[in-house]
Amino acid sequence: MGTRARLLQFLANRAAWLLLGMRHSLTFEFPDSQNMDLIVGTFDDPSRFKPVHHFGVESMHLLWINTEGLPEYRVDEYKPVVDRWMKSVGKLPE
Repeated sequence: MGTRARLLQFLANRAAWLLLGMRHSLTFEFPDSQNMDLIVGTFDDPSRFKPVHHFGVESMHLLWINTEGLPEYRVDEYKPVVDRWMKSVGKLPE
């Protein structure tokens, strides 16, 4: 793995640790591999990534593949979450 990839992995892991208050990896790599997997669902805007396959299907939740038709709710309209953000940060995320 190159220096840039290692730096990106370190920054991603450090950001997760700081933001989530725990060591939750946003990446995965085997030590002898030149590839690094990213958990794209953790990006602020994962819409830039186009899925090309499913991996780890032995633990896949098939009911989560298509959630079309389920009720949708905005976080910024849910008072308990808004109250917690305001108490902790003083403003809602942009």
